[in-house]
Amino acid sequence: MTTSSLHPPTSPLSEGSPLQVIDINAELFAGTPSAPNVTPLPAELLQAEVPPYRLGAHDLLYITVWDYPELTAPGGTEHEGGANIRQIDARGILFFPFVGQLRAEGLTTLQLRNLLTSKLTRFISEPQVDVRLAQSRSHRVVLGGDFLDESTLMLSQQPLSLREGLIRARYEPAPGDALQLLRDDQAFELDPATALSAEANTLYLQADDSLILTRQRPRPASVVGEVVHPISLQAVGLSLMEALQAAGGLRQESADPSAIWVLRSVDDASLGYRLDAGDPRRLMFAEQFKLQPGDVILVGATGRARWSRAVTNLLKNRGGATPP
Repeated sequence: MTTSSLHPPTSPLSEGSPLQVIDINAELFAGTPSAPNVTPLPAELLQAEVPPYRLGAHDLLYITVWDYPELTAPGGTEHEGGANIRQIDARGILFFPFVGQLRAEGLTTLQLRNLLTSKLTRFISEPQVDVRLAQSRSHRVVLGGDFLDESTLMLSQQPLSLREGLIRARYEPAPGDALQLLRDDQAFELDPATALSAEANTLYLQADDSLILTRQRPRPASVVGEVVHPISLQAVGLSLMEALQAAGGLRQESADPSAIWVLRSVDDASLGYRLDAGDPRRLMFAEQFKLQPGDVILVGATGRARWSRAVTNLLKNRGGATPP
């Protein structure tokens, strides 16, 4: 890869910043792409135990008392496989025949089963009770920020991993994304790529977690100089060739095909990627070169075109006639 440094007088980058010139050629694409830097998930989250599901307000339950259909389905009509759906009210209270009202909020289904069994023994000999969660309505993960679809993820007795939750939310990572997990008044920064990796299958979401996505609005790339239609366009996934085509191509009468530049700022560095397309075969490198948000594609003018413009400007400044 050929590189050099210069201070191009027409550079749109910061004034006085040395421009590192990199030729767009076969050497640029010859190396094996380096693996992106990936930040591991916080160990504190990976080591957290998955708490058992505890019932809450508005949860729906299947409660079956075997051999007693009048308890399972009042009126003697059974449904949903012989189980009657009962709902915990907003106060966390469950009503059940014979037993009356009892506090179900905060109990596991096993604890509620044992409690019902204990209370029913006053009326039934050796009652066989089954309690299952029909639908969770109390445990949720809040999605905030720039998530597009779901506003919440409902949790059930089956643990929900971070990766599964993001897939359910239809999250697709984009450059510049920032992802946070809020838990117990702590904020954990998550690498978006890692959050969708296999490692994220072992990080489980908990009730009252919040996932916050902050998505950067990508800066457009600009195509300027000796092109037919100077334009600004979204650069994500776009190649240099596609950008030049979108601008109508090079101006035949004035463009210098050996001076096609992609100017890019990276941190405090200024990079100038130069394509010499004087040989049309080198245009294949423009197809391989991917743009980034904020890039400036500059097509230089031929020496004759620059000289003609300089003379024209000089004559205008002196008030003389402009040559045809």
